[in-house]
Amino acid sequence: MLYDISRNLFSVKPYPGDTEPVLRRVQSIRDGAEYDLSDVTLCVHNATHMDAPSHFIEGGKTVEKISLESCIGGCEVKSVKKIKKEGIAAVLAERLLLRGELSKNEAAEIAAAKRFVLIGTDAQSIGNAEVHRILLGADIVILEGLNLNNISDGKYELIAFPVKWEGSEGAPVRAVLRTL
Repeated sequence: MLYDISRNLFSVKPYPGDTEPVLRRVQSIRDGAEYDLSDVTLCVHNATHMDAPSHFIEGGKTVEKISLESCIGGCEVKSVKKIKKEGIAAVLAERLLLRGELSKNEAAEIAAAKRFVLIGTDAQSIGNAEVHRILLGADIVILEGLNLNNISDGKYELIAFPVKWEGSEGAPVRAVLRTL
């Protein structure tokens, strides 16, 4: 079974300071045009999105250089209230999706030492700037703004590819979980 764990780009309140996404119809069949055509204005960190290392690390990888292998494969979904540093260390999957933020730098350091390839959250941000620097500095892909409301803790396959925007520090993602 497949679960779409992406948030709708145009109905999620943006992170404070981010540009609100706008869809503008440029051509409309209803108005006599031969086809529909739209423009989009948005911050690359709206709704469900991926952070590349260059988001917090000067000279870091941009989104098109993120390994696609990091974006697909086995993952584990866990509730932060249930997870402590020992819980992070016990995760066997290479990808970890959390309900909530990594509010402690110590948890981010353990995650970096564990060598996850991706950590995601249903929060708008994985944590503070230092948490970002720890994870991105360890080449861990960050996936933010997930919709885990109807997802039970457990093991899944994650499929979450970013839009290929050359030079960007982040990009929208359509994230899907598949039951094993």
